[in-house]
Amino acid sequence: MSRIAYREDEKENLRRIIAQIYKLDYKNLLSYWATQEVKKAEMYQLLYHLAKKINWDERIAGLFREMYIDSVTQAEKLISVFKKQFPEEKMEYSEISSLEVELSEERLKDAVFSGRFREVLGTLIEIERLAEEIYGHLTEKTEDKEAKNVFSWLYKISSEHYNLLGRLYEEIFDKTNSDDING
Repeated sequence: MSRIAYREDEKENLRRIIAQIYKLDYKNLLSYWATQEVKKAEMYQLLYHLAKKINWDERIAGLFREMYIDSVTQAEKLISVFKKQFPEEKMEYSEISSLEVELSEERLKDAVFSGRFREVLGTLIEIERLAEEIYGHLTEKTEDKEAKNVFSWLYKISSEHYNLLGRLYEEIFDKTNSDDING
């Protein structure tokens, strides 16, 4: 499976976002991640509809739908944890860009509309790998037991997504050199 090479500006943007995330307190971190999971769900829902519309392989559309549902579930869990821990407070909107969506949104749209299906799947794999790394790092760094449990759970889900996407990539593209994934 080929790795996506990020441009220097993307890497610098990533470093900036990570630095901003580490400055968030626990309450704002929960709020931030809930918002990001909603954005990721929207991305997977869009990809699901595109996959159906342009007649991509059914496995891809099905996986995008499953990942959309998982992201909604993750967002709901984070919101529930927030409401339980901060019952009198509202979730704050963060100006910090999304690690999982913002870095690759332009690349994804370009690849989808240019018919580079291998790159679409490869980019999604990188998004989940990045999420897995960040959640793993946050799990290790936090001392709050509840936060550690939430980040550990998010790490596990991102790891599952990474593995699912990787297996699909191998099933579809390791057997052919073509980007043709139409059903």
